[in-house]
Amino acid sequence: MNTLRLKGNAGVFTLDVTLEWRSPVLAIFGASGSGKTSVIEAMAGLRPQFQGAWTMAGAKVPLRCAPERGVALAPQDALLFPHLSARGNIDLAAAGRPWPSTVDAAVEVLELGALLDSHATTLSGGERQRVSLVRALAARPQVLLADEPFSALDWPRRQRAMTFLLECVQRHGMKLVMVSHDPVEVLAIAEEVAVLEAGRVLCSGPPAQVLHSARALDALAHSAVENVFVLSSARRDGDVLMVRTARGQDLVMAAPSLECGMPHRVGVSAEDVLLATERPRGLSAQNVFAARVISLEATGTHTWVRLRAGDETWTVRVTLRAVEQMGLRLGVELTLIVKAHSIRAL
Repeated sequence: MNTLRLKGNAGVFTLDVTLEWRSPVLAIFGASGSGKTSVIEAMAGLRPQFQGAWTMAGAKVPLRCAPERGVALAPQDALLFPHLSARGNIDLAAAGRPWPSTVDAAVEVLELGALLDSHATTLSGGERQRVSLVRALAARPQVLLADEPFSALDWPRRQRAMTFLLECVQRHGMKLVMVSHDPVEVLAIAEEVAVLEAGRVLCSGPPAQVLHSARALDALAHSAVENVFVLSSARRDGDVLMVRTARGQDLVMAAPSLECGMPHRVGVSAEDVLLATERPRGLSAQNVFAARVISLEATGTHTWVRLRAGDETWTVRVTLRAVEQMGLRLGVELTLIVKAHSIRAL
């Protein structure tokens, strides 16, 4: 069992976090300003104003900077030493020792070989972020703390980086605590997730359950896209894109500009999805398909409705009145409607 207790003044709110998790990969998730970075920086020993305790597998981990802790941080903004090259930054973390095999592998996976001798100030944001991640691995951490480690990476590199970190966890026994605002990342890499709101843990548990709970959806309603689909294919057809999700659902979306290229994933807000008790005719909406209600959770003035369409699951936000008028209940067959312009590339 791993545990974390933190309490202290975080400025706009008082941070008060209590967490327990068993798996080697924990994601800390939440809207902007919820306290995610404060938690990860406190674990890294950078927030001495916070009081608390941290244990991993029952062993106490001091909440202060010390090399013997076996903890390394990959910060969101990279924070490379500007007077050093990429190689110099990595060497500094290695503390005079040869690079571990994980670093050599990471350099190859993240395509950094040609950039190692480049000055840190000449690197792009994505390049700096990749170097920051490799630098953290060079410290041979038992626990890697990563604050939005993939936010500046394009989707193909993001996928490779996530796969590589999971291999580090599985092959080398490294533990990972990762901050993310991206539900796809959390679902792909984490075994447990904690959702924060105003410095407190709103809910925690397996990502597939937590991220679709009413409490989490309410907390993220103004900052998240509730329906996110990874794509298996996309092709342009005039002013639209014909895309297929990884689970085989075909969607039509407004085509982005030619410079944007083809998307690897798309998102739809829960408020941009319409439901109908009968299949309508003569609609301008390009996406109309059958769906079945698999859960309903009422919170305050609205209800979160989850539906299965083919092999994909959709989340829709409707009023309590709509639930009553439409007779929504488990198992009801409906028609799900999405405009092409409501689907956007992520």
